[in-house]
Amino acid sequence: LAQAFAARGAAMAGDVCRPVSCLIAGVFLLLWGVWATHLWFRFTPIYQDMTCHPGKVQRLEGLKVGVPLLSPTVFTLPVETVCSNPNFYTISLVVGEPGEVFLGEDRVKVGQAMGAPERDSELPAHGNGSMWMQAKVHISASTMLAVSDLLFARTGVPLYMELNQMMRIDIGFFFGHWGVRKWVRKKCGMMLGSLSTTIRDSDPTGPLACANSWDELHVLPLTSTGSMFDMKIVGGHMDPEELAKGKLAKNIGLGVTMIVMYVLGVGLVLRAISLF
Repeated sequence: LAQAFAARGAAMAGDVCRPVSCLIAGVFLLLWGVWATHLWFRFTPIYQDMTCHPGKVQRLEGLKVGVPLLSPTVFTLPVETVCSNPNFYTISLVVGEPGEVFLGEDRVKVGQAMGAPERDSELPAHGNGSMWMQAKVHISASTMLAVSDLLFARTGVPLYMELNQMMRIDIGFFFGHWGVRKWVRKKCGMMLGSLSTTIRDSDPTGPLACANSWDELHVLPLTSTGSMFDMKIVGGHMDPEELAKGKLAKNIGLGVTMIVMYVLGVGLVLRAISLF
């Protein structure tokens, strides 16, 4: 009876893994292991520095020129920052917390800067993408009187804003996952053309400049064609614990995949050879 059960088991094993099927499955698993190895090297290091620079200067939207003490002046200014993403994964920039918008050297508060929800803020893998913010300005009728001389100055008036966006990274490594949330916070400014140039439909804004603090920020003249904004989002600015978690997720997720696929693949190929 025992010999009959053994013979039956051998027959079933032969049916489950015939030479050709074992060979095909083994090669498939080996290729899977090779792909996991490729991913491991591709994601090393886990994060590479991104470089950002100002995008195309945008025109004021929804401009309504008010009268001092009678009606406010309102407008929206879209702000584009173009970033180069050298990493092998897409990085998303979600709508962040509101930042303050100021007018003039004394930085009179006139509005808020927020991420533009209707504009795509996604940095594709190994490509360029845009970070979009919009400064919504509302200069009250009383404030209009206080800053009226600035709004009609030929040299323009400095517009300052706080840009706050959250960078989001989500990567799956077969048996591991890495997710990061990092705030990108900058102090930015540009020269805003006077109301007379805006009404004449001239170029209403100068180039954007950004820095880590107000003291480091230098706003360029309205007629300048250069830029003082070259921002790097470097790995050193990220939480070391988050980077360590990413490396661990990569090593466990892809490492386990490589071991399992190579062991099973080699075993099935050897089994197929023995059955031929």
